[in-house]
Amino acid sequence: MYFWLQQHLSALLASTDADIIEASLQTLMAFVDKSVGKSSIRRSSLASKLFAFSQGWGGKEGGLGLIACSLPSVSDPVSTEVGSTLHFEFYRAADKSEKSQCLENENRLEVIHLSNVNTCKETDLEILDRLIKDYSVPQALRFPLLTRLRFARAFDSLTCRHQYICIRLYAFIVLVQAGHDSEGLSTFLSNEPEFIDELLSLLSYEDEIPEKIRILGILSLVALCQDRSHQPTVLSLVTSGGHRGILPSLMQKAVDSIINGSMKWSIIFAESLLSLVSMLVSS
Repeated sequence: MYFWLQQHLSALLASTDADIIEASLQTLMAFVDKSVGKSSIRRSSLASKLFAFSQGWGGKEGGLGLIACSLPSVSDPVSTEVGSTLHFEFYRAADKSEKSQCLENENRLEVIHLSNVNTCKETDLEILDRLIKDYSVPQALRFPLLTRLRFARAFDSLTCRHQYICIRLYAFIVLVQAGHDSEGLSTFLSNEPEFIDELLSLLSYEDEIPEKIRILGILSLVALCQDRSHQPTVLSLVTSGGHRGILPSLMQKAVDSIINGSMKWSIIFAESLLSLVSMLVSS
């Protein structure tokens, strides 16, 4: 039953409707919740899709980190241009008819670069179909290409950008909780070493960033704490530098908000915060 559901949810991730993607990832997250002993993901194709969604627009070094993309406006015009650009590189096998014995010619680097894709009148699938034909994109790389295209198209709209940030965090949580794809997770964190620090930094933006994104950031940290190999990193960041003291401060504010009835912080936010604090205390 679970394998069947996993297969269908994996297929839905190829939808061009962001609501369907988000709902599918929410369902997957419920099924891989380690805290209640749920099942893990065993399909490598699904794990690769989660990895593609987790990458977002790019890392902090390129001005497109988690915080920068979550804020209402991206101050750097270069970052805005990069965020709305589809850039995708891959190696394609050389034509077998070419009689070349040089190893360096066995693979050719293909570069797809489309600026301001949000202004294209074609649909996502129409653009994807054209690129597949023009660049002979292999089957295995078509989903990552579609994902990069969807993120680039969403960047210019704050509402769409926030939704895709949520999609990114849902995918990351599932990828972490899936457990078996440690190589994919390690690759992701190697490419974006600042990502865990940015998850903690989300907690400092009480008004500028939507609560839903901050809740998913907390749940991402909870998922990492459930993995013993990443728990020390989270614990070290929480107890050092600019993040020291932020968890007890936020917990006090959330409790006071609920008791006083101001509801600036929701019960869901307080519960997720309590889950993180409980995980850290137990460590």
